[in-house]
Amino acid sequence: MPFITQGKTNWKFLLIVIILAVIAGGGTLWLSTKQRIQIVQLPEIKKTENIDKEAELIVKCYMQYDLLESVRCFRDIFGKENYNEKVCERIEYGRPRDPCYAGAAMAKKDEALCEKTDISMCNIFVIIAKEEGTLEELLTKCENSREKIPCYRYIFEEKGYDEKLCEKIEKTEEKDYCYHGAAMAQKTELLCENIKSAGWKITCYENISMVKKDKSLCQKIKYPFSPDNCYMKVARAKKDETLCEKITDSVIKGYCYEGVAIAKIDEDLCKKAEYQKDMCLLEIAVNKLDENLCEEAGDEKNNCYFRLAELKAEEKICEKLEEEDEKNLCIKKVTLYKEK
Repeated sequence: MPFITQGKTNWKFLLIVIILAVIAGGGTLWLSTKQRIQIVQLPEIKKTENIDKEAELIVKCYMQYDLLESVRCFRDIFGKENYNEKVCERIEYGRPRDPCYAGAAMAKKDEALCEKTDISMCNIFVIIAKEEGTLEELLTKCENSREKIPCYRYIFEEKGYDEKLCEKIEKTEEKDYCYHGAAMAQKTELLCENIKSAGWKITCYENISMVKKDKSLCQKIKYPFSPDNCYMKVARAKKDETLCEKITDSVIKGYCYEGVAIAKIDEDLCKKAEYQKDMCLLEIAVNKLDENLCEEAGDEKNNCYFRLAELKAEEKICEKLEEEDEKNLCIKKVTLYKEK
């Protein structure tokens, strides 16, 4: 129907056009408004951001090489972020939850949480956090702990005692653990000289070399002992792969490159880790929260996908698992976590 017919305005046609324009324009406006409402009201955005933040903090803490530093890291995030201990459930496949629950127990001063961890000194974290327990009670608990050296070290660091405390201990072996803990707390190799056991004295030198990041202390380790472990620990602490070349044992050298690669978050360096290459790539993928790196992780590929699916709480990562049973288990765990 033409708008102008023989020089006259076709008002009927114009009216139809206006009505259609209003209908079409109104529909477009409604769709546009509805789209904006959907974007604003998406309920998953905040939760996803929280999960991503949790995952980053979890990785930061459990990637700590030192047990006590890992536990303290978790303590700090539970204290500052006021997280519920359920976040520890996202650490499972191939990675223990122990430091996470121990950190939660310390932050919340709740010894009941120690039942969820295999760290036997967890109750000492809580006792000291609550400023309870006599010195004798703390020493007895360290003596009964599986983590003897970290236990004594923790008492020295938190309570401010010096090495004279070790003289209160009668058993020679237990006294060695105490001096070892004191040496690490004070970061001095001089206290290693008080250790009677030749093997533990060497381990003491290794650990002091690590905490001081001082490769020269490795030279104190003489035949029949090897300085290889010492160089490996210092290399990781300093993030210096050139120290791995000083290692003669091929297996320890592989672990050295793996440790440095993880510390530097450098997947290219994993190539030098040889037998540890796949595990090295897995750890870096987890550290980066990047499931794309899992494809390169060889035998650890499935472990990699499973761990990242749990950490990131994303079912879509579970879909990359090859075994159907494993895939279903992964989806179930992620779903359960997100429903809590």
